[in-house]
Amino acid sequence: RFSIFMNLMCCIAAAQFAYRLAARIRQRVTGVTFNGERDVMLIINIVALLVFCGIQFSPPLRHFSDHNILTIVMLLDLLALTAIAEASPLQIFRQNRWTATALLAILAAAVPVIFYTSASMGMLGLKPVDIEVDDSDYLALCHWSAQNTPEDALFVVPPDEQAFRLEGKRAIVVNFKGVPQFGGELVEWRDRLCAVLDWPDLSSLPHRFDKTLKAIGERYSQVSSTRLIATAQRYNASYIVADHELDGALNLVFEKGRYRLYQLTGH
Repeated sequence: RFSIFMNLMCCIAAAQFAYRLAARIRQRVTGVTFNGERDVMLIINIVALLVFCGIQFSPPLRHFSDHNILTIVMLLDLLALTAIAEASPLQIFRQNRWTATALLAILAAAVPVIFYTSASMGMLGLKPVDIEVDDSDYLALCHWSAQNTPEDALFVVPPDEQAFRLEGKRAIVVNFKGVPQFGGELVEWRDRLCAVLDWPDLSSLPHRFDKTLKAIGERYSQVSSTRLIATAQRYNASYIVADHELDGALNLVFEKGRYRLYQLTGH
């Protein structure tokens, strides 16, 4: 997961830049002495409130509400209030009483407004998405594969699955969750998804991980036997895991619930 460390370094560099920028803004514009971290929180909060207003009063942007942005804005607002509370109140009011009073009033008023809006839209709380995990039948197929197939066997699996490599201890052609960590491998990952799903354009998939997985699962259930066999042959896979009945040059070697494991004839 090397790319995670690169992202972390970028975040640290961005934070350092924001810290220095806030210090300059403090000196030239506000005239109020805060620590750099508090200034950063105030700037972020103002931007977040502007985004909130834009979403509320601009119909083309309303679809962003599905991403819990109202709750995120409310949390940012609370963080900004906390940052101000940690500063010396007497120092703030002595330097610029009216500005400080107005700022505190706006931030304090924003909390209940955003709270009420979030609750009325059914979006209160940073709720986790409901991601279905691989069920016991699928895990049983994985465990059987680990014990009854060659260690170097390659499997075509439903791309919405997540457990086969861990539980089955075998290689797979592709799944959606196993996104490559290097940019040069993304094209191959995309091409394999397109081949397994018989879907030339993945951009039509819905956004958000849980919705994407659901759409991929529904699509895979409709892929024909001929297409799956051709895909397996293309990548030299010996087995196909399906959640629907297949025909053709295949041997059914294991079945559990709605899942079937087929071996290509001649492998």
